[in-house]
Amino acid sequence: MSNIEEDIKLLKKFNPGDEYTEKIKGAIKNVLAEREVDKKRIKELEAVNKMQEYRINEMDIPKQKVKDVLQRNRNELFSITYVEPIQYEPFEMQIDRINKIERELLEDK
Repeated sequence: MSNIEEDIKLLKKFNPGDEYTEKIKGAIKNVLAEREVDKKRIKELEAVNKMQEYRINEMDIPKQKVKDVLQRNRNELFSITYVEPIQYEPFEMQIDRINKIERELLEDK
């Protein structure tokens, strides 16, 4: 059992009518010091968490990379050649969808 746990047990047994001994004073001092350390650590962890959330929320994918990926997909679809236009219709629908995705991703907010 750690010292802080022993100090907490001692303080739990303490009655307000009891005399404050050096042992009780030390236990109070230790518990309060531990509490301050915990508060400081919580603030540090909150700051780290906030920074991680910021990084996730502010993560930027370069617009050119988005454009390149979408264009590569369009090119793959365009490269498929069919004799009949009806056979090409599903691919045109996919290209339209890619164009829509590109507009949505790249529009300024």
